[in-house]
Amino acid sequence: MRDDSARSASAAARLGERVTQLRASASVSRVFSPLAVVVLLMGIGMAWIGGIFSAPWISIGFLGIFASAGIGMGYLTPQGARVQALMAQHGAGHPDVQAALARILLASRIDLVILVLTIAVMVF
Repeated sequence: MRDDSARSASAAARLGERVTQLRASASVSRVFSPLAVVVLLMGIGMAWIGGIFSAPWISIGFLGIFASAGIGMGYLTPQGARVQALMAQHGAGHPDVQAALARILLASRIDLVILVLTIAVMVF
């Protein structure tokens, strides 16, 4: 009996962590998106002024930025709205909500890898 309550408490803690991550990512995206646009525009301006648009690392950097933006706007934003609707309808512990959260976290990790590789290409 004690093991069951410990497992339930552990599962509830993991569920709470995922819900907290989802809420944090929603609030971060409200700040991150406009800042990403500013960084992109500044990068374009600096490449224009420096006349270095033909450098391969500039092209790779822009490709990475556009890929990340595509993942964010094309997948993460709609899926986040879907998860919030599912949570309102079924609650955070529902299997559909958990599966959708897992897919969002996977896509977020892929997006993070793309951004780190983009930065690595542009710096090194």
